[in-house]
Amino acid sequence: MSGDFTRWNRAGLRRFRYVGGNAVTFLETLRAHLAEGYRAPGEALPRWSDLVTRNPVAADEDPAEREARLLAQYADIRRDHGWEILRAFARSTHVLTEHIDAYANETFIRTATQWDSVRHLIKLLDARPAPPASARTVLAFDASEAGKLAKGFQVKAGPGGDGPPPVFETIADLDLDPALNVLRPTDWNRGQEDFAYSAAASGHVASFPLPDSGMAPVVGEIAVLEIAAADGVSAPSAFGVQVNPGIGGMAMLQGQSPAGGGDLTVKRWRVALHAGARLVQTPRLAGPDVVILTPEHNLAAGRSTVTWLAGGTWRTARVMEIDGDRVRLDGGLMPGVGADLYAMVEARSQVLPGSETLVLPFERGASGRVWSVALVDKTADVRTKSSNDALGNSFPEYDFVTGLATALYVPGGSDPVARVEVAAPSGLVLGGAVEGLRQGDWIVSAGSQLQAVRVTAVTEREGDTAIDTVPEITDLQAPVHLHFADVLRPLDHDRNRSSVHDATALSDRVTRVLVDVGGSARLARGRQVILEDPERSHAGEITATGPGWIEIAPVIPGTELTDPLDVTPFERWSTTLSANVVTADHGETQDLKIIGSGDATASNQVFEIKAQELSFTTDPLMPAGVRAGVEIFVGARRWRQVGNLRDSGPTDADYEVRVAEDGTVTAHFGDGRHGRRLPTGTDNVRATWRKGVGSVGNLPRSTLRKIVQPDPRLSAVRQPVAAAGGAEAEGVESLRDNAAAGLLTLGRAVSVSDFGKLAAQNAQVLQAMSYRVAPGTARGELVEVVVVPAGGRMGTLGEDLTQFLAGNGLPGVNLRVVPYVALPLSLSVRIEVRSAAYDPDEVAEVVRVKISEAYALERAQLGAPLFRSQILHLVEGVEGVENARADILTAGWAGITPAPGIGLGTGSGVRSVRPRPNQMIHHDPDLSQLTISTQEFTL
Repeated sequence: MSGDFTRWNRAGLRRFRYVGGNAVTFLETLRAHLAEGYRAPGEALPRWSDLVTRNPVAADEDPAEREARLLAQYADIRRDHGWEILRAFARSTHVLTEHIDAYANETFIRTATQWDSVRHLIKLLDARPAPPASARTVLAFDASEAGKLAKGFQVKAGPGGDGPPPVFETIADLDLDPALNVLRPTDWNRGQEDFAYSAAASGHVASFPLPDSGMAPVVGEIAVLEIAAADGVSAPSAFGVQVNPGIGGMAMLQGQSPAGGGDLTVKRWRVALHAGARLVQTPRLAGPDVVILTPEHNLAAGRSTVTWLAGGTWRTARVMEIDGDRVRLDGGLMPGVGADLYAMVEARSQVLPGSETLVLPFERGASGRVWSVALVDKTADVRTKSSNDALGNSFPEYDFVTGLATALYVPGGSDPVARVEVAAPSGLVLGGAVEGLRQGDWIVSAGSQLQAVRVTAVTEREGDTAIDTVPEITDLQAPVHLHFADVLRPLDHDRNRSSVHDATALSDRVTRVLVDVGGSARLARGRQVILEDPERSHAGEITATGPGWIEIAPVIPGTELTDPLDVTPFERWSTTLSANVVTADHGETQDLKIIGSGDATASNQVFEIKAQELSFTTDPLMPAGVRAGVEIFVGARRWRQVGNLRDSGPTDADYEVRVAEDGTVTAHFGDGRHGRRLPTGTDNVRATWRKGVGSVGNLPRSTLRKIVQPDPRLSAVRQPVAAAGGAEAEGVESLRDNAAAGLLTLGRAVSVSDFGKLAAQNAQVLQAMSYRVAPGTARGELVEVVVVPAGGRMGTLGEDLTQFLAGNGLPGVNLRVVPYVALPLSLSVRIEVRSAAYDPDEVAEVVRVKISEAYALERAQLGAPLFRSQILHLVEGVEGVENARADILTAGWAGITPAPGIGLGTGSGVRSVRPRPNQMIHHDPDLSQLTISTQEFTL
C-alpha cells in the first residue's frame, strides 16, 4: 500500500481510495524484491534467473511499455511453483486490501454505502432520521346556516387516481357564517380605465371600446350615452349620441354636449350605451303655438283659417298642422281656453268681370269682418253698392271691397267649428299606447341637437300616452327614439384591475386588503381567510380590521414594504375572499387502542404503536418541524408529546415518538429524571393516531371536494390552496449531510450558514441554504434562507420555519424564508437508433424517463451547474442509443431575474448553465418540455 493517496483522492470522487495498487502491481513489487534477494554479491543474475530474464525490463522503458510488460507478466503461465505462489499471494493481497478499502469507507458517513454502517454512524452522532411529513392545506366551506363545525371534520379527494383517495381532517373548530362564504374586494366590478367624452367641432365625441360579447351598435343609429353617479360625487347624466364607424374594436360616438361644454373624463365602470331603439315616433303637437280643440273640428292643415274673439277683438290664424284634436296655428296671439273658433272662407268667385271689385255677401259673421289672405283686417275698406227701386227708394245691392283678389270672411250664421280646450299644451305626448315604457327609461329627442331625457312618469290616456321626463324635451317637434333593447358596457367596465391591497399601507409583516366586510361581526381578528383568483391563491389570518379593510398575515408576496412588485399580485375583479376557512391535515383519526401497561418501577418504558402510515403534522416547535399524529392517554390523562425527553423535567408527563428505519413506531417514556415514569396499571396506556402521510397528500388545488360525512349546514367544500408539505422519511443521501450538520449546530444557529443547516433538518425541506443580505431599512442583520420544499410547494412552511429559526437563532437577526427559484429543465434531444434491433419509440420513452428521474426535484441541487455533456452521457448510456444530440432550451427562463449564467458552444447552442445560488435546475412535470426525436442510425 502507498503512503501517498493524493492522486487517488481527487476532488469530485465519491469515496476515498486507501489502496495504491492491485494484483498486477503487487506481483511486480514481489518480483523486484525477490530478484534482489536471490542475487549473490558480484553476480549479474540472481539464482532465480526467470525473475529478470523471463520478462526483461528495458533500460529506457516508458509507461506504456511498462504497463504492457506488467500485464504480460501477470498473464504468463509458468510451470514454476514458486512463481504461482507469488501470483496467488498478489491476488490474495488484492482481495484483502480491497476489502479493507471498502470497510474503511464505511467508517465515514459521506462514503458509507451500507445502511447498517450509516445507521451506526448516525447513532454515534446522536442524530435521528427526519420522520416523514403529512401534507397540509386550507379548506373553504360554503355554509347554508350558521353554527360551529367541530375539529376533525373529514373531506377527501374526488373520484380518480390510484388507490384510496387521501383523507384530510380539519385541525380546529370553525364558526360557520353563510355571509362569509364569498366576499369581494372593494369596487371589484368597477373598471378604472378612463373614458373620455371630448369637445369637437360639432358636439362631443368619444371612442367606445366594444365588449368581448360581440354586441355592437348599428352604425348611424341614435343611442344614449349614460354616465352613472360616482358614489355621491356627481349626479348621473346622459347624452344623446349617434353611432359612427370606428376601428380597432371601437365605436365612435358623436352627439350632445354636457352642460358647460368642457371635456368629460370618467372611469369606464360609470359608462353605459343604450342602443337598439325599437320605437321611433314623432310626438303629438305641443308648444305655445298649439291648441287642443274639441274633437270634431273639420279643419284642414294649410287650407283652413280661423278667427276668434279675444277681449272684444277678432283674432285670426292659419291652421299649419293638425294632429287629431291638436292644431298648430301660425298666428302671433293664440286663443285662450274656451275660445270659439270660426272657420273663414274665401271670396273669389264673385269678382265682377272687368272689375277689381270683390263682391261680398251681406250676411257675414264675426261682426262682418273681412281679411286679406295675409290676415290683414280689411273691414274698413268694405263698401256697399246701393241702387234705387222703381219708386226711387235706395236699397243696398251688395258689399264689395276693392284692391283684393281674395278676401276671407266668416259666412253669416256660421257656428263655431271648434272650442279651445287646452291652450299651449306642453310635455311629451305620443299617440296611442306605448307598451312597456317605465319610469327610468331613456328617450332621445333627435332634433337639430340630440337630447337624452329620462322618463319620470307615464300616463296612459284615451288615444295617447303622456310622458314626463327630466329634463323636459326642448324640441317637441323632433322624433323621439325609445325602447332601447341593448345596454352595452365598455370593454373591461366591470374589471377593476387594481390590486386588492392598500398600496398606502405596505408592511413586511401583513397585507392590508380592501374588502367590503358587510358588517359581519364574525370577520374578526384571528379568523382565517383565503384570497383566490383563477391562477393563484393565498391563505392568511386576519390580524386587524377597519372600515373597508382587513389586515392578513402572512404578507401577500409582492406587497412587501422593502421589495414590492410592479405587477399586481391579485386584481380586484378576479379575486374572491372566503372566510369560512380552516386548516386541514392529511390523515384519518383511528380508534383509541391499548398499547401497554405502566410500571412505576421501570425506567424508560417503550411501547410499540402498530400504526401504518402514521401522520406527522406541522409543528415548528419540534426539532424536525413535524409532530407525530399520536395522542397518548395514561388513565384518563392526556400526556404531552415532546421532541426529546432530555428537555423534560422529573415530573413532566411527557413522551417521545420515534420511527425506526423499518417504519416501526415506538413511544418512549421517562426515567424519573428526564420525564416522569409511567404509573403502575393494567392496560392503562392507550393511544390514538392518524393515518396518512407522505407526498401522496400533496394534492393540487381543487382536488379535495367531497365531504366524508355530509352535514346539513354545508353545501360544498373547496380547496383553493394546493396541499403541500407531504414528504417521505429522510433517506440515506440526505442523512450524510444533515446528520453531521445537526451535530455541528447542536440545534442552534450562531452563524449565517447554521440557519440553512437547521432548516434542512425539517422533514418538509429537501434542501436549504442561507446567506446574508443587505438589511435595507431594517435594524440588525438580515439572513435569507432559501428552501426547496418537499413536493415543490411552500404552503405554510415559510412561516413555520421562520418561527422555528427565530426561536433557535441569535436575537436581533431578521429572517426571510423564501422558496428557491425554479429553472424548469427543457431539452430537445435527437437520438439515433438501429430500428432493426430496437423499437425507436420505446428507446425514446426510456430516455425521457431517465432524464426526468435524473433531474427530479429530489435529486437536483441548489446552484448546481448543468452541462450539455452530462445530458449526452446520460442519454447515450441508454441501451439502444447509438448516438445523440441535445440542445438546452432556455426560452422559458426569460422572465427570471437575475438570469442564470449561460455558456454558449461553438455554434448557437447552449453548452452550459450556471444557476445562481438560490436557483435550481430540475425537471418539472408541468413546466419542463422534453422533446425526444428519433432517426435511423447511420455511419
